Amino acid sequence: MILFFIANAIALPLLLAIYQHSNGVRIDLGALIANVHGFKILFANPFPGYSPLIKFSYHLIYWHRYWQPVFGIVVAAIASLFLAKRYPSTIPWLIFILSTLATIYLTSTLFVYKDIIAHEQHEFALRLLQSLYLGAAPILALLISPLLRAIRASYSLLAATITLSWYFSYPQYNAKAASYSPSVSAADIAAVHTIEAMSGAMTILSYQIR
Repeated sequence: MILFFIANAIALPLLLAIYQHSNGVRIDLGALIANVHGFKILFANPFPGYSPLIKFSYHLIYWHRYWQPVFGIVVAAIASLFLAKRYPSTIPWLIFILSTLATIYLTSTLFVYKDIIAHEQHEFALRLLQSLYLGAAPILALLISPLLRAIRASYSLLAATITLSWYFSYPQYNAKAASYSPSVSAADIAAVHTIEAMSGAMTILSYQIR
């Protein structure tokens, strides 16, 4: 278990360290302590605080969006200890979650990525954090399955949760969302192809002039 924890915790940071070294970026181990803020900021609530000008229903929806993954991972971690006798595989799962959290800490504090704008420096760590939350799914499924069999109304709660997840998988446009996160459109792709074609034409013209 100790070897599994260490291997999973340092595998990605080691690969990133090799990548940084190949790009001539120096790694300062002191950043592990000096840049703790880089780890804390991953858990900051990206949605504005309460305002009476925003519909209360939106506050509830985004409250669910922020706290549901955190609540899920905490419940799953605690439940894994109680389920260990019946499901021994929950202990390796818990080790995996803890080592992934260590990976996120190393990734968010230790590295400054070359040619990446400041406000996107933590995007890689944020994606790892989302993977960490998804890791709670197997344990939560073990906890929920008896409830679904016992309480028919639980299906309605599960359906509502899934519907909300669909809502957040698309760009949102309302007063609560700080950014509506637009996706790439057909016009964006067409613009890239046009620029590429113009670039090729300019290269040929430049060669002919020479």
